[in-house]
Amino acid sequence: WHHEHHFREVEGGVEMKDLLHYAIPFGPLGRLVNALLVSKKVDQIFDFRKGSLERIIGHMKASSAGK
Repeated sequence: WHHEHHFREVEGGVEMKDLLHYAIPFGPLGRLVNALLVSKKVDQIFDFRKGSLERIIGHMKASSAGK
């Protein structure tokens, strides 16, 4: 699991970009578990955080990459 935040100034505010790399062990079984469960949960976590930040500080342009 490696997670970075990158920020840059954009017109009207700041863009925050997440860079996330992770790997599930156990070869093909791990890839299956990732496809069925883990990847969706990671997406839910970032969607929740984006929604929380939008409620706190207003509309954001957010992206995540590198999963």
